[in-house]
Amino acid sequence: MTTKEKALEIIASAPSAVLTTINSDGYPESRALLNLRNTNQYPSLSKTINQLGDGSKLIFTTNTGSSKMSQIINDRRVSVYYCLSESFRGVWVSGDIEIYSDPSEKTAFWQPGWEIYYPLGKFDPDYTILSLDPRRIRLYENLSVSEWRLS
Repeated sequence: MTTKEKALEIIASAPSAVLTTINSDGYPESRALLNLRNTNQYPSLSKTINQLGDGSKLIFTTNTGSSKMSQIINDRRVSVYYCLSESFRGVWVSGDIEIYSDPSEKTAFWQPGWEIYYPLGKFDPDYTILSLDPRRIRLYENLSVSEWRLS
């Protein structure tokens, strides 16, 4: 199995994703997000995301009014960490994140039950899609580190 395949396997099974943005004081802020690439939690959505680009694209949802959105608008550089704590394996990803606002994109990624986060449904103005095409990926496994750059 290649390093990329191992990294994507960890991403597909990590229970959550930790997104780090840069705040207005220039310091990193991290928070957990739903891992939409988790094949057990979101089987159909993870399959859709896996088929985008070269298969390493990451998609997230968030509230438009959240602090992370203002941070992303000011500085698109982010990192994401996926961790399987029971095996001490993880994947760090960095790149520039994009905001998707097209209604067809909101529809494509919408999941039943998300009304608890976005009461007005898939066209709730507080529902935002974020997309990250990784520039760097680092795999932590068995006390070793492998890294590669994608662009």
